[in-house]
Amino acid sequence: MFLTALLAAPADTTPLLVYADWFDDRGDPRADLLRVAAARIVTPRDGPGWDEQRAAAGDWVARHGASFLGPLTRVLSPTFGVLDAGPAWLLFLHADLPAWPGSLPVGTRLRGTVERYGTRLRGTVDQVGRVFPATVAVTARAGSRLAGRQVCRFRPGTGRWSIDGVVAAGWVAYVIDRESGPVTYPGLYLGEVADGLVVGRWQVPSYCQEGEFALEVEV
Repeated sequence: MFLTALLAAPADTTPLLVYADWFDDRGDPRADLLRVAAARIVTPRDGPGWDEQRAAAGDWVARHGASFLGPLTRVLSPTFGVLDAGPAWLLFLHADLPAWPGSLPVGTRLRGTVERYGTRLRGTVDQVGRVFPATVAVTARAGSRLAGRQVCRFRPGTGRWSIDGVVAAGWVAYVIDRESGPVTYPGLYLGEVADGLVVGRWQVPSYCQEGEFALEVEV
């Protein structure tokens, strides 16, 4: 599977270029973004070609982002481009994959032919050295896509967000949008899944906020 190879070797241009050829053979525009990503790997930051690659990635998002990146586009901006999102862009680029076996245990309740999900993840979110209790409820899943709600308990008050994301190949990425409170902004969570834990980093690019999170899956 190409996605597994890409995630396992993020600094290797070969899988990106081979995959781009595979997409080209099928007339899939995702090939263009993969080639820009490969060029970015071998270009020194702010070196010759860097700005052109950022512009090319931005143009691709403007033309194809709604079709292939879904909610990830909500956190992107001229200063935080798609290739700045780490492995998250690869996950959202593959949101159309079937459910990835073993990637994240998700409790299932069958109602006729419809699967209903009700898994909870519980843990903490770290922001500038302050640790806040957090829970995530996965309430819907279709293939590799998932949706639900996240709650963080601050002092004082509680923050509630909707989540929309992807889980595949041992990773999970999701975008949060605040449901209540005076400030509404999208944030990005990206973590690795292993042994019933999801551990990674979050960021709100528009507010220059970031931190770590760790959640334990409760099936």
